[in-house]
Amino acid sequence: MKIPYGCILENAARLAGYNPDIDPLSQRTRLVVAFAINNCLQRIYAEHFAQLRRIEFRRYRPDWSDDVVWIDTMECWHAGSYWRLDASAGSGAVEPGMAGSGWRPLDMKEVAAFIAFSQPWERAVIDAGGVDLAAFAYPADPKYNPSAAPIKGCSMSALGISIPAPAPAGVFIVFQPRFPRIAFVDWTSGTSYPAGSVVYRPDAKDVFLALDDASGSVPPEADSATWAVLRIEDDFEEYMVRSAAAELMTTDQGKHQSRAEADHAFDRICERLQVRVNDARARAGRFR
Repeated sequence: MKIPYGCILENAARLAGYNPDIDPLSQRTRLVVAFAINNCLQRIYAEHFAQLRRIEFRRYRPDWSDDVVWIDTMECWHAGSYWRLDASAGSGAVEPGMAGSGWRPLDMKEVAAFIAFSQPWERAVIDAGGVDLAAFAYPADPKYNPSAAPIKGCSMSALGISIPAPAPAGVFIVFQPRFPRIAFVDWTSGTSYPAGSVVYRPDAKDVFLALDDASGSVPPEADSATWAVLRIEDDFEEYMVRSAAAELMTTDQGKHQSRAEADHAFDRICERLQVRVNDARARAGRFR
């Protein structure tokens, strides 16, 4: 089960002696907790827990759209095929396959099967450190086809991952997304938010990430096409709450004890969730 980050905010405040049910949390308190949560996320994602992995279907090029300015040699996906633009034959503003479009259909042998870590038309950015090349790409969904064999020979560069020929038109990939950045700044109606903005809805206790530019006229929970809700697996709740509470406490209130309890909680998570039994990495002290 996934929980809203606002629950971590409020529970950390309660553990530190605040009562958010009576007094609204200050901007400083929100900022301190957000900073602590982001440090926790960096530590959690560095361990590459299986619980953080996703399975998604990916293509190698974006869908054609008449809203995009296409230039010579650009490629797209449309109507079951990949296409390449020949600017001398058309502008690309006309649908591929139509007269005067300038688009030429491609055989898969002509398509470089490359999945960039960050594909603007996809919601999740791939964490390069959270990829197992030997079990990265599948021709069928491995979630529903347990016997599906991964595609062998995938290779990684600084920008993404190449699928060897003969590559299918699209693949299911197993990966860990890049860890999110959390903030507790309230969404405000009428405010324009650029893509990548993070806002908070205190009534729902949810944090949202803007996938595209947003006008601020529609609240995030009512616009799933523009906003993605960010939540965390409940396995990590205790660790994050205790870590954040420690940042709000003084020494007399038990700051160091709360930090120690958070570290113990993290060690228990690793013991319970770490899938690689023979993992020889030294965790202790790496991010403390």
